[in-house]
Amino acid sequence: MMEPTYSGEYFGAASANDHPTVGRTELVTIGHRKWLIGMRWRSYEVLPDRGELAEEAETMRTDWIARRLGDEAIQVGFCEAVNKRWPRKIFSLAALLADSHKVPWAGAFDLGDGLWWYIAVRDNYGMMPDGDVVGTREDIDRARQEHASLEDFNHVNGTRAQLEELIARAKAKRTPLESLTASRFSPKVVLGSLGAIAVATAGYFGYQYYEHVQEQTRQALVRQQIQENARKAQQATAPDAGKILRSLPDPAVWLAACGQAVNSQPLWREGWHLIGQHCEGSQLLVTWKRGPGATIAYAPPGVISDDGNLDVQTVPLQLPAGVPGADDSVPLREAHDRLTLWAQQHDIAVGMTVVVPPAPKQNDPAAMAAAALGTNTPTPVPSIQISFSVPAAPFALDFSDLPGLRLSDVSLDDVTAKTSDASHGWKISGVVYGR
Repeated sequence: MMEPTYSGEYFGAASANDHPTVGRTELVTIGHRKWLIGMRWRSYEVLPDRGELAEEAETMRTDWIARRLGDEAIQVGFCEAVNKRWPRKIFSLAALLADSHKVPWAGAFDLGDGLWWYIAVRDNYGMMPDGDVVGTREDIDRARQEHASLEDFNHVNGTRAQLEELIARAKAKRTPLESLTASRFSPKVVLGSLGAIAVATAGYFGYQYYEHVQEQTRQALVRQQIQENARKAQQATAPDAGKILRSLPDPAVWLAACGQAVNSQPLWREGWHLIGQHCEGSQLLVTWKRGPGATIAYAPPGVISDDGNLDVQTVPLQLPAGVPGADDSVPLREAHDRLTLWAQQHDIAVGMTVVVPPAPKQNDPAAMAAAALGTNTPTPVPSIQISFSVPAAPFALDFSDLPGLRLSDVSLDDVTAKTSDASHGWKISGVVYGR
C-alpha cells in the first residue's frame, strides 16, 4: 500500500449533521454465506427507532440498514437496496469483523477480479463513517490515505482466503441487514388463504410487539452505557504531532532511501528512455518513454499506457525496518522561523501554508455531544505545508535544522531537461508539524 501524504484537506471532515451519499455496495459470498460490504456508518448515543432511521435513510437515498449494538459502539450502517426484496440471510461483514484486531485498525482485502474491500475501525471499536469501502485498488488506496492523519492505524492487508479465516474466528454476533420499505413476508403468504392471511397478520403484529420489547431492552442497555461512553469520550485523543512524527521516517532516512532508488535507475533500458522519477511514501514511480526500435515486449516491469509509448514502474524504497521517527516538534512559531531561516540560508523559495487549530469552545453542549458519539471533527494538527523546487538532485540537502519535518514527495518530471531553472528541476513537498 502507498504511505499517506498530508495536505490541509485531512483536517476538515464533514459534520455529524451532514448526510453524504453512500458509495458502492456489493454482495459477496464468503464461506457459503452472503455478506454485504460498502455501507455508510453513523454512531449514536441512543439507538434511534425505525421511524427516525427511515428519515435518515431517505435523506441519504438508502433503504437497507444494519443495526449494530456493541459494548463500546452503537452504530447503524446505511446502503442502497441491492434488490427490492427483504435482505434475508444477508449480514454486514464490517460489523462482524470490527473487533477482529487491536484497535484502531484498518484492513485492505483483495477479493479477486479487481475487487477490493477496505475497513477502518476506531479506538472504541466503532467503524469510521467512511470506513467500509468496496471498489478498485485505487478506491481503497484513496480511502486509506484520507484516514492516515486521523488515526494511527494498525494496518492489515490480506486476500479472500485470509478474510475467510477472520470470519471463521470471529466471535461477534452476526448483524443482519434490514429493509426500511420491503416486507419481510413472502408474496405467497399474502396471496394465500384467509387462514394464512390471518396467521401472517398475527405474525406481523407479533413481530411489531417483539420489536417494541426489543427496542425497550436496547434503550435500557444504552442508558446504562451513556455514562461510560461519555467518560471514554473525554479520554479520546485527537491526532497530534507526536503520533504522526513517530509513525513516519525522519527526513534524512526517507531522503536517503529515495536517493538510493533514484540513483539505481539506468537512463536507458532495452530501448526505453528514463524521463521521470517520483518518490512518494514508500515507493518510487519511474516513468519510461519508448525509444526508437523499442517495443512493449521488452518494456520495464510496470503499467504500460494505452498507446504503448509510456511505462510507469513501481520500485519500493529500501526503508530500514523498525526505525521509528523522532518526535522533535517545536512550537509552530519557532518552526516557522527556522523554516524561513533555512530557506534564506539555502537561497530557496519555499511555499508555506500554515494550519493553525481554532481555539476550543468551552462548555459547548454540541461539541460535548459530538465527542460522546465519536462524530466530532478532529482538531487540526498545528503544521506548515511546504513545497519548493531546486535545479539539482536534493539528496545532499541537510534538513537537520528543521525539527518536526516529514518529507512526502520528491519528483523530477523531465530527466532530460537542460535548464538551470528550479521550476523545471526537482520538486519537493512535505509538512512541518509543530505544537
